[in-house]
Amino acid sequence: MAVVILFSASTIRAISQAPSGLLSQREAASVDKEVGSLAQEAERDFTNRDYVSAAKKYERLVALEPGSVGALNNLGISYHMMGEFRQAVQVLQRALRLDPELVTANLILGIDYVQLNEADQAIPHLERVLQRDRTNRDALLALASSYFALKRFAEAVRVYQREVKVRPQDGDAWYGLGLCFENLAERTTREIARIGKGSPYTQRLIGEFLTEQDAGFDAEDAFRRALAAGGAQEGLHAALGFACLRLGDMTQAGQEFKAEAQIHPGSLDGKLGMAALAMERGDFGTAERTICEIYKTDKGYFGIHLNFFLASLHPQTESSAVSSLNPDNSPTGCAPAGDLLKEELTSPGSSVQLEEAFQTAPAAKASAPQAGPSTVAAARAANEAGRYSECFEAMQGISSAKSDDILLGARCACLSGRFFAASEAAQSVLDREPQNLAAYYWQAEATRRLAQAAFQRAVSLSPNSWQGHLLLGDIYRQRKQWELAISHYQEAARLKPASPGPFMGLGAVYWQTGRNPQAETALRKALEIEPNNALADFVLGDVYVREHRFEEAVPLLKGSLARNLDLLAEHADLGKAFAALGQNEKAIAELQRALPMDRFGDIHYQLYVLYKKQGQAQLAQEALAESEKLRVLESERHRERAERAREIQKDEQEKH
Repeated sequence: MAVVILFSASTIRAISQAPSGLLSQREAASVDKEVGSLAQEAERDFTNRDYVSAAKKYERLVALEPGSVGALNNLGISYHMMGEFRQAVQVLQRALRLDPELVTANLILGIDYVQLNEADQAIPHLERVLQRDRTNRDALLALASSYFALKRFAEAVRVYQREVKVRPQDGDAWYGLGLCFENLAERTTREIARIGKGSPYTQRLIGEFLTEQDAGFDAEDAFRRALAAGGAQEGLHAALGFACLRLGDMTQAGQEFKAEAQIHPGSLDGKLGMAALAMERGDFGTAERTICEIYKTDKGYFGIHLNFFLASLHPQTESSAVSSLNPDNSPTGCAPAGDLLKEELTSPGSSVQLEEAFQTAPAAKASAPQAGPSTVAAARAANEAGRYSECFEAMQGISSAKSDDILLGARCACLSGRFFAASEAAQSVLDREPQNLAAYYWQAEATRRLAQAAFQRAVSLSPNSWQGHLLLGDIYRQRKQWELAISHYQEAARLKPASPGPFMGLGAVYWQTGRNPQAETALRKALEIEPNNALADFVLGDVYVREHRFEEAVPLLKGSLARNLDLLAEHADLGKAFAALGQNEKAIAELQRALPMDRFGDIHYQLYVLYKKQGQAQLAQEALAESEKLRVLESERHRERAERAREIQKDEQEKH
């Protein structure tokens, strides 16, 4: 902050009094001369960024003129620039007692209160600045930071929105918005878990989060729990199908995508799944036709789901798609879809569709017609056909008191990329129905998407920033392009060594690729910066289990579980560690909880060994039989994958 109030000696009146009364004319002239000289020297020091010297001269000026607002203000600013925030606060408070409306003093005082973690004290000073200057960037960003520090995220969002409305290219404000929406999404997810732990909405949210974290077995389990809890929501079978696809189980994925199509024939999630399945099977023609159909049905849906679609493919499939897809030969009207797909394949993150993400829905006027049966029926028909944009438009400007109608609009807004409008609609339902689980789901979904969109906007404005490299690292990691991910995470860590994000990314890549020593180094660094990171505790605990460092693994895994990460893989690791440490009862309890992720038969085999040790012959035999059954199934799946890989490779060779 290089703002300083400059003042000249001619504006300063001598008010110091000698013990015997008023200063003599000669003494007053001497003081005036010293004040003038000090003011010039202090100004020069400040301009040269020698804030220590400037502060010493301003201290002398304040001693000579204790009632000088300008001297106090400039001294406070000098302390601020030195990083002496507490001293700055004390001096600026004196200045404001003399002139409460002093803009610079209010601004710096507000900023320093934020620096001192006294955000509640900052707000009135920053608001006073904005009353005089509504578009002051420093005041807006400091006020948003104050609300963020107080966990008043919705208010922080409104302030950041004021800033980006004035300065749409402000990457710092967009990044701040992303953090706010990320925290709102986490808060909403925690709340839905609290009031509806076993509900299909809660389990689906968990599954979607775990899918993004590439925790495939846990994601699959969460989606199955959602279905078992009575979840008949559109897209749920498709979500399970994508989880299976990422695990390499194309047979099960195909069954789930077909189930989606049978229950919800118009679901674009199901069609997107079938396109992914066709690509994995090397049938790029069918995939391209299906993608074209999705694009024509709803361009907004296509744009926002493109990265998720590609992240669900095997890297070899992505590589084959680059040479096999030809936008020039796309079906009529689908060339833009082919262009976007190819662009995202070759340059991840380049085709982000954000134009409508932050638009608010037009407020229904008092004279607006009530949502009649025909209007809602038309919107529902559009939704069921996958025309989510059309559904959203049909519900705009229509007044309705029915929560189901409002949530229909929220769903269609979210699926077509109008995330802010979706969030507002869901919140309006929650304001009057705090227990409405569907509203919580769409609120969480919309704010999660808003966070992603805001981060992407920030990165597009500053692609070489640490945030930009972090985002690209995440994208390449999800695409399993490991070395590219590592290079971007390393650059992010170089640019922002105080952030745990780049080190978490590095740890995840090294962990997923079996480079345990490098993973340990990165994860320990992340935990130094953020000691209560549950995900870092789990991944590092898993690394220690792999290396048979069981005593070191147990406290990390237990700590992660205590912070409610509660992954199947955590229970599996704890079971293995307890078994190695001879704590058989604890081991059995943990392994039983991990059984839903046992695709290879190894967890059942561990239970067989433990049951045998305890003399439980029947349970041991049952566990062994199930283990052998799962091993046979996995062997068959492996053979099918190998055959498909050979077929794709053969097709590639014939084309060339």
